[in-house]
Amino acid sequence: MVLLHGMGQKPSESLNIDRIDFLNGNFPWSELELLNILKNLKVKGLVSQNPFASNLFSLTDRGREKAL
Repeated sequence: MVLLHGMGQKPSESLNIDRIDFLNGNFPWSELELLNILKNLKVKGLVSQNPFASNLFSLTDRGREKAL
């Protein structure tokens, strides 16, 4: 839910996981943990993965409702 809420802060922007610096320790999850969280949110229909750029994730309409 923390990730969903964070994505809801800028709901029109995609989350680009390539821009996250996982090594500096400022991000709360490892890359593998984040991918697992996004996979679960995708299964629940709350986020979608860009079919042309697999590193981009966006909130679905249902995800926006939950995030806000």
